[in-house]
Formats: sequence, C-alpha cells, structure tokens
Amino acid sequence: MIAVVGVLRPRLFIASQVFDALGTDELAAALAHERRHVEARDNFKRAALQASQDALLFAPLGRTLARAWARDCELAADESAASESPAAALSLASAIIKISRLIPAGARPTLPAGAHLLGGEEDDLSRRVRNLLRLAATGGRRRLPQRSPALSLLSWTFRLGLCAAALFVIAHPSVLRVAHAAIEQVVAGLR
Repeated sequence: MIAVVGVLRPRLFIASQVFDALGTDELAAALAHERRHVEARDNFKRAALQASQDALLFAPLGRTLARAWARDCELAADESAASESPAAALSLASAIIKISRLIPAGARPTLPAGAHLLGGEEDDLSRRVRNLLRLAATGGRRRLPQRSPALSLLSWTFRLGLCAAALFVIAHPSVLRVAHAAIEQVVAGLR
C-alpha cells in the first residue's frame, strides 16, 4: 500500500514491503503520482463525492459516478507522473505491477479512504498500465482528456439530483423545526 491519507493535512503512508519491492526510479514515479493527488486535492474531492452520494436518491447513479471519477483521478495522477519522461511512465507502470503482485491471490485489500496508487479493480490496473506504456511510447506527452457524453450527462444528473435533494431537505418543515431548535440551544448556551 502506498496512499495519501487525510483532507486538511494529507500524509503519505507507505508499507515497508513497497520499499523492499520497488527500485529508486519506481519509488520516485510512485511518489510523483501521489504528489499529483495532493496537489489536485483529490482526497477532499473524494470525501465530498462520498458525502454527496448519500443525498442522491438514485444510488446506482452515484456509485457509477464515483467509480468513473476514481478511475479518471488515477489516470490523471498517472499521466502527471509520466509527463516527466518516458522512463518515468515505464517506472510507474512497473511500480503498479510490482505493488499489485504484493497483494495475495484472491485477497481484496481494505485500504483507508484516500488516494491510492492502486485502484480497486484489476481491469483498471491493466488500463492504467496500458495508458502508461502508450505515454512512454509517445515521449511522455499527455493526452487531452476526452470527456464522454455519457459521463457529462451522468455528472449533470448527479448535480441536479443533489440540488433537488438539498431543496427538499431545506424546505421540509420537520428539518426546519430541528434546525431552529438546534440554533435556539446554541444561543441559549452562549448566555
């Protein structure tokens, strides 16, 4: 495991097996990948996405959006690390493969909430490695992200669902009564 954990003050956690398994260039590429997660504030975005999923009435839609975001987030961090050089792309691909081999066969690793060098799905790992090999072949040049129409529609549907849920909660009389009572308690406690 190699992960950035935390939202306000993110910290990097690296399992000792990772130090043993990776070479210097592979570790540098993995750290560049994690640095991109920190710079992009991906842990904050992931937490906001997870919190807003609860407000979405159509749960499968929220899970689909979360999976698509996580996949694109990992690809973006990979591409950022690979943009340094073709060798960095190959080193990161090698690091991903080596770290995935550290996971026992059939085990489903339980990782803390955070930005991880390894994503959740094996298919995503092969997609990431293929993308890194393509980047190495093209000199580490990043591709412009192509947002699919389905993902755009999914994103806007999620946003509309979130707004509708928020309006319902805000306008519901029982919610207003509870909020009013809570505010009254706080004000009474300040006296």
